[in-house]
Amino acid sequence: MTEDRDNFGYSDYTVYKQMHLQAILQTHLRVCEAVFRKNDWPHKIYHYFDLHAGPGLYRHNGRIIKGSPMLFLDAWMAVGLNCRAVFFEIEDDRRTALIKNLSVILRRTPLNISVAFHGDHLKFLPCYFDQDAQRPRKKFGLIYADPSGSLPPFELLARFFEGKGYSTLDVLLYCSPTNLKRQLKASTCPVQKRLGDYLELIPKRHWIVREPYGPHQWTFLIGTNWTDFPTFERLGFYRWDSARGKEIFDQLNFTREELAA
Repeated sequence: MTEDRDNFGYSDYTVYKQMHLQAILQTHLRVCEAVFRKNDWPHKIYHYFDLHAGPGLYRHNGRIIKGSPMLFLDAWMAVGLNCRAVFFEIEDDRRTALIKNLSVILRRTPLNISVAFHGDHLKFLPCYFDQDAQRPRKKFGLIYADPSGSLPPFELLARFFEGKGYSTLDVLLYCSPTNLKRQLKASTCPVQKRLGDYLELIPKRHWIVREPYGPHQWTFLIGTNWTDFPTFERLGFYRWDSARGKEIFDQLNFTREELAA
């Protein structure tokens, strides 16, 4: 079952987004598999949260395009970790399509996965906040936000990562900082924070950033506490404390006029 609208979530840069997302998911799952194999202390379930899941499949120019949930399932099935996946989609029709699309695949796999579907992530993600005040076992996995033109829910993510068990969970964001920079000098309701200010809300020691694409500067941002997290330089990703990473962060944080001053 595919989304009927021909251009749902698609732009000139979608093909790169999907290719890079697939590479990140594949690598991340394999790294976590190695951690689970070598250590007894982690909670040996891969936790995946997709905050803007969409229908899973949609059409563009007559072609069927895989969305992030389907790309995750492809990557997960190649590795086969025990998994808990939670998908959020606020639109009822798209969430229904997502359930049907994933069910077709999950019915055929013998692998161990627990799947949940919810509506608005702002309402339902708090249900997964870590309530254990003791010393919970460290959870590994990824939370992914791709809000299609609006800002990622930085404040919500900051609250999510207050849970001690989630300190080893990584965060992946796909966003366009251009609109945020435009609002800095807006005549009504100007925004006082830049991208860097929002990222500081999320307790991650390291950020990895991708070269921005297009006039809207579409980019991926990976937040992690792993010092040796894979960088994906061959795909144009750089640590934010590298020379090129600093240049990219300046591009994303400041306007052309500010950089030229």
